[in-house]
Amino acid sequence: MNSYSITLSLFKKELKNIFKYPFTYVFILLLAIIIWDTSTQVFQKFYETKEAYEENLLGYITYEEFQSMSEEEFLKEYRINNRINKGEPIARVYEDYMSNEERGKLFLLRPIIGTNKKFEDLYEEYCRSNKIIDYGFMNYDEIKLLSKEQYEKICHSLYVPRCSKNFIYFSNGILRYYPTYEQAKELVRLENLSSVIAREYYFRIMQFSAIIGTLLIISYLVRDYKNNVITNIKSSNIRSYQYIVSKYLALTIVILSIYFILTMSTVFIFKSQYNNLSWQFQMVDFIKYFVLLPFVTQSFLNGLAMLITVISKDLIFSTAAMFYYIFIFGQSTKFADGTSEWVIKNWKYFPRTVNRLGIMETQGNTMVVHQIGYFIVAICIVLLTIYIWQRNRIERSC
Repeated sequence: MNSYSITLSLFKKELKNIFKYPFTYVFILLLAIIIWDTSTQVFQKFYETKEAYEENLLGYITYEEFQSMSEEEFLKEYRINNRINKGEPIARVYEDYMSNEERGKLFLLRPIIGTNKKFEDLYEEYCRSNKIIDYGFMNYDEIKLLSKEQYEKICHSLYVPRCSKNFIYFSNGILRYYPTYEQAKELVRLENLSSVIAREYYFRIMQFSAIIGTLLIISYLVRDYKNNVITNIKSSNIRSYQYIVSKYLALTIVILSIYFILTMSTVFIFKSQYNNLSWQFQMVDFIKYFVLLPFVTQSFLNGLAMLITVISKDLIFSTAAMFYYIFIFGQSTKFADGTSEWVIKNWKYFPRTVNRLGIMETQGNTMVVHQIGYFIVAICIVLLTIYIWQRNRIERSC
């Protein structure tokens, strides 16, 4: 039997053994739970008409509904603290002509209670440049006296972000954007809705899949050591590279296949809510980003888990080392000024970017280069694992 046939035979045997291993089904169950939970968060419904967008996403109350409410009803709907007394100001009211970036910077500085000088300074700057038309602090009765035209102009200041949903499609890391309907219409032209969701979806799942995936690999390999596989193999005609390659490919293919099947199943389930939108939602985007993101990253982490396990031969040490690496190198980048942001760095195994529409126009090439580099590193790690396993095998033969 030639080398290729032996490797293929071992690969098929490994596939069967993986599905005989109980922890494989624990992996599938955990991954299914994580994928479903993540899907319910990222597959948020988008409302395309002006009225639905403003009511359901921004939380506006229509002028007619507002006029029909009592002050108590309004305060309850508006989620005002019960300590607000009748007649007291409830909001700083203004017409909002800010861009998304400007609004995000202002909201980031806005204090939950009390005052913030930086916020006040930026607010005054926006007033001077007519990005904000200030009405001052107003109570319920004063707002009610506004005309319908005035009320509709100040709605963005009155309800955003207090009554808005946490809409992940319009955000940028720590900056939360709440675009007006007109701004949203421009933003959705930047890229497909499915591209934005896919990137956020794979990022949220990546750390969990990395943890349970490497746990499966480590426990599976440690079982081989406990069962004296090396002793059995050294007396056979199986070469080290055949054993390592067949095992690596079998485990990686199983993990990625389960990941892919569960992902595409949930995409198919949620796709119906986007069928009638002009904002494009294409399932092929999830396939494209699967190849670019989890396929490469999980391949790298699987190889690293195998290497550490072959070196240590210990379940606890290997698991601890992989968990440490996954957590430490999966965090956002911290800067000297105390802020942090998701930026693509060579030492971070997952090329996370800020969740901004059209980000691939500027970061796409960097992300592709990053992933190509990690795929090459994954191959090198597998080769190093073969070398170390061969050395161990020779030492045991002596």
